Amino acid sequence: MVLPKSLLEGHRRFLRDRQAPEKGRYLQLAELGQTPAAMVIACCDSRLDVSAIFDAEPGGPLVGRPDCVIRERSADQGV
Repeated sequence: MVLPKSLLEGHRRFLRDRQAPEKGRYLQLAELGQTPAAMVIACCDSRLDVSAIFDAEPGGPLVGRPDCVIRERSADQGV
C-alpha cells in the first residue's frame, strides 16, 4: 500500500517534532502501560480528533472507535 505524500510528510514531522523531544515519555508509556482516567467512545469520522478536542497528551484518554458505525454505513451505501 502506498500512503499519500501528505501522510508520509506528517509522520516525518511527528518523529522529528514530537517523538524525538518526548522520547522519554513514550518509553515510559511503553514500559508502564497506560492508565487512562477516562474512555471516550467516538465515531470513526477522521475529522474528530479526540486528543485535540480534550488537549490530551499521549497516554491520556482511551479512545474507542466502534467498527459497527462502519458496517452500518457500508450496508446503507450498498458496499
